[in-house]
Amino acid sequence: MLHFLFVKFLSKETAMNRKNGSKSRSDVRESLLKRQQELLILLDGQRGQLNGHQDGADLVDDAFEEIANTIGSELIDIINQELLLVELALQKVSDGIYGKCEACNKKISKTRLSIVPYATLCARCQKKAEGGNHHYSRKRQFKR
Repeated sequence: MLHFLFVKFLSKETAMNRKNGSKSRSDVRESLLKRQQELLILLDGQRGQLNGHQDGADLVDDAFEEIANTIGSELIDIINQELLLVELALQKVSDGIYGKCEACNKKISKTRLSIVPYATLCARCQKKAEGGNHHYSRKRQFKR
């Protein structure tokens, strides 16, 4: 039986922090450690599903399993990427540089950090990094 794993990008605690505002350094560290543990559990479960290969009775079963394994491998990559970001954020907390943009060296907004606690760039630099220099708005789209 195939179980699909949906990676949750925001934990309940992260959602609560958006409502409560800023967090102390120890609170940030605790949240990051909690997310790290969640990701390790997800990673272990997903790897277990990939290792549970069974030979299918026919080509359809084999094809379905191949698709499931491809999706599982992609999920493992996503989990690993987030895990690396969390570990980097934990190191920054330890070094006392958590919350500084790696590009412009300015503070990352508390709102952004409450949503993406492992953000390495401020919103402005992130937009530039993604090539988001669009001057497009919905008003222009629907203007007659």
